[in-house]
Amino acid sequence: MSVSCNGSLVLAGASSIDVTYLAGKSTMLSFPDPANPGHVGSLPVSDGQPCTITPSVNKADKPGAS
Repeated sequence: MSVSCNGSLVLAGASSIDVTYLAGKSTMLSFPDPANPGHVGSLPVSDGQPCTITPSVNKADKPGAS
């Protein structure tokens, strides 16, 4: 999975992302850190900051991929 905020890629390669809203503060994204196996990474997102979470596509899973 990847996360883009304000049009910029801020996270790539996460296998999952947990989204937690911190009342009146922000949103916290937590994920297994793809750069540090066995560790959990986090990314704070301010209220009003436009972010999108996009699933990763594995080319080997696509029909006809070589």
